Amino acid sequence: MPAFRQVGEKQLPNPVLCMAWSPKRDLIALANTTGELLLHRLASFQRVWSLPPSEYTGKEITALAWRPDGKILAFSLGDTKQVVLCGVEKAEILHVFPMQHPVTCMHWMEVTEESSEEKSDEIMNLMGEVRLNVLVLGGDSGFVELFAYGMYKIATLSGLDTRLLSDCLPEVTRMARKFTHISTLLQYLHLSLTCMCEAWEDILMQMDLRLTKFVQGLKKLGHSIESSYSSIQKLVISHLQSGSEALLYHLSEVKGMSLWKQKFEPLGLDAVAIEGAITAVGSFSLKANELLQVIDKSTKNFKAFFRWLYVAMLRMCEEHVPPELNKMTQKDIAFVADFLSEHFSENEELFDRKGKYFNVERVGQYLKDEDEDLVSPPNTKGNQWLKFLQESAHLKESPLLFPSFPQKSLHFVKRMMEGVIEECLQKPAEVIGKSVTQAVFLPLYTVPERWNDKKSKMHHVVFCIPESSPGKLYLLRRGTDPHRLVPNGVLSIDLRHQVDGEAAARPSCLYSCLDARFYDDEMLTVVLRGDGEREESVLAQLPLASALSCQAEFQLEPNLRLDQQSGAIPCQELLSANLRHIRVFEMDVEDEDDEGAESQNASADQDGLDATMASEGRGEEPKEDSGERGGDAFRKTEEQLESEEAL
Repeated sequence: MPAFRQVGEKQLPNPVLCMAWSPKRDLIALANTTGELLLHRLASFQRVWSLPPSEYTGKEITALAWRPDGKILAFSLGDTKQVVLCGVEKAEILHVFPMQHPVTCMHWMEVTEESSEEKSDEIMNLMGEVRLNVLVLGGDSGFVELFAYGMYKIATLSGLDTRLLSDCLPEVTRMARKFTHISTLLQYLHLSLTCMCEAWEDILMQMDLRLTKFVQGLKKLGHSIESSYSSIQKLVISHLQSGSEALLYHLSEVKGMSLWKQKFEPLGLDAVAIEGAITAVGSFSLKANELLQVIDKSTKNFKAFFRWLYVAMLRMCEEHVPPELNKMTQKDIAFVADFLSEHFSENEELFDRKGKYFNVERVGQYLKDEDEDLVSPPNTKGNQWLKFLQESAHLKESPLLFPSFPQKSLHFVKRMMEGVIEECLQKPAEVIGKSVTQAVFLPLYTVPERWNDKKSKMHHVVFCIPESSPGKLYLLRRGTDPHRLVPNGVLSIDLRHQVDGEAAARPSCLYSCLDARFYDDEMLTVVLRGDGEREESVLAQLPLASALSCQAEFQLEPNLRLDQQSGAIPCQELLSANLRHIRVFEMDVEDEDDEGAESQNASADQDGLDATMASEGRGEEPKEDSGERGGDAFRKTEEQLESEEAL
């Protein structure tokens, strides 16, 4: 067996709650008790970046998980019940979604079956490779939820039989990719509308007051209004309309999927609900187009009105009027007349709502996040198209025409659209979740990750119970075929014999197992603590075949705790009992002399090895530039190896 050696050691200022190795790079993510997320390099433990806690996301990180390609890090927050997807390159928060209950564990796996592949363009780098990957979340309340590409929830599990997901894997992949596009576009529209509200400056909200008091600086006010309207207009055209069109495209494709009932009806795709979502997006597009018309008309009227008003002020003050301002065309006079008649006409209803008889600014009412009707809705009198629709019995209730909601704001229609689409997205998750049934129930402790041995078609779970059986290691075996019966499914391995030559010279020295993980298909890595006077601690590797040779029957004792574990990488790391001291061990070290081959174990100092193993793995030795984008030379991680049977 190859030896291993300690290559790094770090004392941290704050206790570490959870940590996870990157599956592709020489990086490790740490979360401490202050709510800070840290990213460090391998042996040197050089800090790459840190993400401080914030009121927006939360301050209590409970779990970490890397996307299989190592480009996105997911972490959950217990105080705000949120899951955050963070870009690794710039520590940038890419996506945030809420949970009903706090998440205490998560694992991001990749489906490696060819049937899950579908070629499609990427959106905002959130989905990574085309192959389906699933973020699995679990909590103390007993829930398990699956999120395709870390964003779209495809199931809430109450058991372990995922036959529907396995049988409909290609369909789930296509549906998940479409719904991930839709979720991303909804957030894109939300951000665009937020930018529009920021462009709508305070000066517009105070316009009625300014004109009532007739303050100085009228020319400056006119320029500010024109600049704000121009910014909002560009945002509507460049982002809001394009995002709505993309939503219509993807929803139409989802509707096409739902009409293929043989393939997608078992997954809960409802054509009627999707049609409702398409109608809601169409209404949002109509409202955005209505806002453009209001902006265009208001801009023309404001420019003509302020020009006329400025000239009138100069004449009243008996000042010189520039010739270019004194020339007004008949169209300009018409704009001024329209402005005065529309904005300053006496309106009793408007007085009851605003305390004044006029409402000058028309754009801001579309951007207010309120349920009330528009103060000044657009005037549709004389519209020939609306008149034609009202008189036509066939078109009046036609599903091909989108309702316009003329009395509602853009924010109101957006919230309505989001609610309809959210209901449409939740239906498949409910159907798939209800299809999942419990296959086998075995009350262990905290269920660890499974190791997938493809050669023997077996899943293995290794765990220890230091409270009741400190000298034993336990192994749970189950076939990848659910119909295959495996004898001796739960085994115990006695580790109370000497593990190295030095201990063999002291017959009274026995060892108890603190933690254990699979290193590869044929090797276990264990953390042992001696029961003698010195309580010597040992990090050792144990061949699985040798361990199984001393197996024994296992009698289950429930209600005991199982230590946590992390993913697979080319190194192993030990975290001390005080949660501040970390040691890194490099695996598969080639010895330069024959003496190095005699020892298969690495011993450490007494004070640092009351430890819990946090992560381990195997693969090629990382190079200095392995933190850069890429990483194809590395072997697949445990998350990838176990994914074939995970669904």
